[in-house]
Amino acid sequence: MEDMEDPELGEMVKELSKNMQDKVPDYEYDTDEMVEEEIEALIDEYKSKNYTPSKKSSKYLEKNVDNGKKYEAKKDKKGEKTPTKKKEVKVRVISDSQFKKMENLSISKQLAEDFEDVWDAFHVRMPCSDRNTYSQKGNNKVLKRWYLIQTVLAGRIHSSTELEEAIGMYNDNTYGFKGLSDFLNDDLSQEETTKFFVETLPNIARFALMLPKVCKAPIDILIPNVEKEVELSQLQIASLLANAFFCTFPKQGGFGFIDSTEEFTDEPIRKKVKISVPEINFDRLFAVYEGECPKNVCAKFRCLLHYFERMSIRFLNATNQSKKKEEEFKEGKVSFHRLVLLYGPDWDKSHKTVGNIQVDDGGLIEDCVSLDETYLELDFANKSIGGGVLGRGCIQEEIRFVVNPELLVSLLFTAVIEDHEVVLIKGAERFSNYTGYAQSFLWDSPHFDKKKRDSRGRIETYILAMDAAFFGHSEEFRLKQFQRTKITRELNKAYLGFHPYFKDDNGNLQKLTVSTGNWGCGAFGGFHDLKAVIQIMAAAEAGVDLRYFTFGVVGLSASLKELITVLQQRSVTVGQLWEALIEMVRPFNSKRKKGDEDDEASEQPPQTFNFLLDKF
Repeated sequence: MEDMEDPELGEMVKELSKNMQDKVPDYEYDTDEMVEEEIEALIDEYKSKNYTPSKKSSKYLEKNVDNGKKYEAKKDKKGEKTPTKKKEVKVRVISDSQFKKMENLSISKQLAEDFEDVWDAFHVRMPCSDRNTYSQKGNNKVLKRWYLIQTVLAGRIHSSTELEEAIGMYNDNTYGFKGLSDFLNDDLSQEETTKFFVETLPNIARFALMLPKVCKAPIDILIPNVEKEVELSQLQIASLLANAFFCTFPKQGGFGFIDSTEEFTDEPIRKKVKISVPEINFDRLFAVYEGECPKNVCAKFRCLLHYFERMSIRFLNATNQSKKKEEEFKEGKVSFHRLVLLYGPDWDKSHKTVGNIQVDDGGLIEDCVSLDETYLELDFANKSIGGGVLGRGCIQEEIRFVVNPELLVSLLFTAVIEDHEVVLIKGAERFSNYTGYAQSFLWDSPHFDKKKRDSRGRIETYILAMDAAFFGHSEEFRLKQFQRTKITRELNKAYLGFHPYFKDDNGNLQKLTVSTGNWGCGAFGGFHDLKAVIQIMAAAEAGVDLRYFTFGVVGLSASLKELITVLQQRSVTVGQLWEALIEMVRPFNSKRKKGDEDDEASEQPPQTFNFLLDKF
C-alpha cells in the first residue's frame, strides 16, 4: 500500500491493522491485497463523513469529544491540525485496562455453505448477505458490507462517540445518537456505564456477529392478504435484535410480483405489489431528541439493555449473580402469524348472545393471571406494527414491546396490517416490570416469566396485535367512526382476532379469554362506549369470554357493567345489537344538505350506552 500523506490517516491505518491482527488473530484473509483493499475502504468511509481518526486515549476523548458531532479541522499556531469543538460535552470513556478478558470474535470472508442467501421484497434482507454491498468512493469497486461490519464490531468501543463512529463506518444513513449518548453519559451511573461498554455492548456484538450461523434459512415477510407464520428461536431473535441495535439492516420490503388472477375471468396474471415494512434499526430511538433525553425514553433503553444482559447470561455464559435464575429458562421459540379474514359474519342475522364479561376498574392487560383461564392479551397496535416504539411513542403498544422485547423483531418482517387482518404472537417472554404510562413510564425491576411452555417451546403468552381505525382528535373527523363502514371494519377485525385459533398440544382449539380494554381510544380518537360495544359483539360472535380493563376512565366501569347486565338478562342477540347500532348512527350515514334541521344535532356524538339501555 502506498504511503499516505495525511499522518492522521496513517495512524488510523495502524490502529485498524492492529485491531484486525492483534485483537482478532483468527481473522481469515484471502491475500495481502485483500487486507489493503479493506483498509482503504475503511479510510474512504472515514473521509466521506469528515471524521477525525479515532484516538483511543481517555485524555484525548475527555478533552475533545463533542458527543458524536462532526469536527472541522483548523491549524494551531504551530501549523498542526487540531479538532475544533462546537460544544463542550462531557463523555464518559472506558479505558483499555477496564475491559475484562474476552474471547476474540472471529471474522470470516465466506458465509457458511448452508446459509441460504435470498435478497428480494418477500424475504428479510440480511446484513450478512453477499448482496449487501457498498461502493468505494472514487472508483467502481464493490465490497461486502458484512465484512466491514464484522471488522468494526470486533473492536473495542470505549464511549458513546466511538459507538456512533463505529456504526457510521458501515451505515451513513442514521438519524443520530444524541438520545443514547445522553442516556449513557447522564442517566446511567459510572458503574453502569462501565458495565455497558465492558460487558453488555461486547456481548451484543457477539449476538450480532453470530447471525449467519443461527439464521441460515431465509425469513419470510408476512405480506398482506397471505396467511403465513414465522417462527424463530429466542437465540435467533437475540441475534436479529442485536443487529438492529447496531443498525446493520438494509431497507426491507419494496416492490415485488405475486401470482394472482383476474377478478372476473380468473386468468392467471403477475401482479406488482408494494410491500411496506417498518424500520427496525434502533437509530431512530437513539436519536430524535433535542435537549435532555426524556426519562421515558431512558426507561426504554433500560428495558432493552436489561434484555440483552439477561440473554447474555443465558446464552453466552456471562457471569452474573442472576445466573442461577437464568439457568432455569431453556431456549424457546416465538411464533408470529398473520391472519386474513375473507368474509365477515352476517351481523344482522346473528343469534349469538352476550357471554361472560368481567370488568376490571384497575390492573393491566399484561398482568392477567388465573389458574382457570388462559388469556389472549390485546396489543392496541398501530397498522405499522410496533407504532412509535423506536421513536417517541410510549403508550400501550410501545410499552408492551419494550417489556417483552422479542416482540420488536416483528418489525423486521410484518408488512402494514390491512383492514381485514390481525397478527397473533405466541411465546414472547417478558423481561421487565415497569411503573407509569406515557411520559411517566419508568423501568422498575427484572421480571422472570414463569409461564409454562408448549411442545414447541413457546411460552404460554398469547398476544393479539390488532389495529383500530384512526380518527385523531378533530371532533369532525372523530364522528366518522359512526359510519356503518367504519363500524363494520372494527367488528370484523375484532371477530377475526378473538376467534379461537391456537391449538393445545393435543390438537384441540383453545378457547382463550380475551384480555382487552379501551382499544382504539386515546390517541386514535375512538369513543369508549362505542368501542366497548363493538368488542362485546365480536366476542359473542366468536364465542369467547372477555376481561375488560377500563384503565381508570371516570364512569366507564359502572356504565359498562350496567349495560352488560341488561344485555345478559334480556338475552339480547348480536343481530339485535347490530340493528340498534345502525338505528343509532343513521344520521351519520344519510346525505344531508347544509342547513337541515337535524344537521346540528347530528354533529354531536351519540351516547351509545344510554341509547342501548333505552332500547333494551
